[in-house]
Amino acid sequence: MAELRGELLGFIASPNADRFDGLALRVAQRQVETIEAYGRWVDHRGGFDHWTEVPWVPTEAFRRFDLCSESPQGTDTIFEPSGTTTGSPGRRRAPDMRLYEAAMDRPFVDAVLGGDASRKAWVSLIPESTELPTSSLSHMVSSLASRYADLEHSSWHLRRGGLDVERAAEALRATEGPTVVLATSFALLNLFDAWQGEDARLAQGSRLMLTGGFKGRSRTLDAADLERLIEARLGLPPEAIIGEYGMTEWTSQAYGHGVAPALQAPPWLRLRVIDPLTLQDVAPGQVGLVAAFDLLNLENVSAVLTSDLGSLDEQGRLRLHGRAPSARPRGCGLTALDWGTQA
Repeated sequence: MAELRGELLGFIASPNADRFDGLALRVAQRQVETIEAYGRWVDHRGGFDHWTEVPWVPTEAFRRFDLCSESPQGTDTIFEPSGTTTGSPGRRRAPDMRLYEAAMDRPFVDAVLGGDASRKAWVSLIPESTELPTSSLSHMVSSLASRYADLEHSSWHLRRGGLDVERAAEALRATEGPTVVLATSFALLNLFDAWQGEDARLAQGSRLMLTGGFKGRSRTLDAADLERLIEARLGLPPEAIIGEYGMTEWTSQAYGHGVAPALQAPPWLRLRVIDPLTLQDVAPGQVGLVAAFDLLNLENVSAVLTSDLGSLDEQGRLRLHGRAPSARPRGCGLTALDWGTQA
């Protein structure tokens, strides 16, 4: 395991598309050998000779099984989807965070920071990891903040007491120089709905990372309307908005420009869109279930089938089309709803 982890860390540092297939097959084989429930599932499906033949594991399976190759330790990191509203939450146990930590930097710097890794003020509507330790999104944002935020001039405004609208609006109006804003769609819309006073005009070079949908639980806006609202309230044009897509069951994240972005996966994440009945890839432009092979899910399961609907373009970029019918509402976009809004 240590040797394979080292090779994956090397792949992150210097991606090589020619190496993906071989590494992916070895990762999948290792997971079959070391994760009992997954091994039974693969045996039932008849095995595989290539990573594209690995049976998909739906995110729902993380509710029922401990899909981790390592025995539980007191130091394991535990991630659960925030805002899950029915049944027991999904759960991912991560005994080793080195791949997770190594993988988040370059895609975030390139996409959200526009390649500029200098420290800037952050205004976050995503809780710190100390507030929500089981959230993979909070962990990611807090970890990245320690490396790229000007912490002295940064602020977090979503806590267990709710979204502090007044302080968040004040912080946005008081920014000086390029600022990084991080929010879920739902939390940002809550802020705009409750905002009192004049709008903010963020400096040129400011950026907004927007993640999570509305999950059918709030009033919604289509992408064009939300982009217009962001420009009116924050002074940010659509090209300064960066959409992020990730989930508890993945190690990796995809990014794209705009509220409804064409998402580009990093070299270690292969996104696919499949027919829910045949489990075969659909043609570019057609809508199906989003699936992914995350090369870095070493101790868990790499072939994950989501409940999200999406389509791939000819360049392999993913556009999301909401949730599949009857899918459980879940994810980071519900955090503000569950904690309430503090005006």
